[in-house]
Amino acid sequence: PGQSLVMYSDGVSEATDLSGAEYGVERLCKLIGNNRVATPSALVAACRDDLTAFCNSAQRSDDMTLMVLARAAA
Repeated sequence: PGQSLVMYSDGVSEATDLSGAEYGVERLCKLIGNNRVATPSALVAACRDDLTAFCNSAQRSDDMTLMVLARAAA
């Protein structure tokens, strides 16, 4: 109870900015850690917003899938 599971496709971690730098697993893990008390929908929104800001207007080369499951505290 109280824990969450975050699942994502490689399109999230391998998303690139205009210079070709990857978003990366480390950045995603840090974002998740900073938002660990957020609701699943808020966590997905935070990830989506950060990805959008990171990628800026770079063209996507893969699909992006992100899902958060949470078990409510007792």
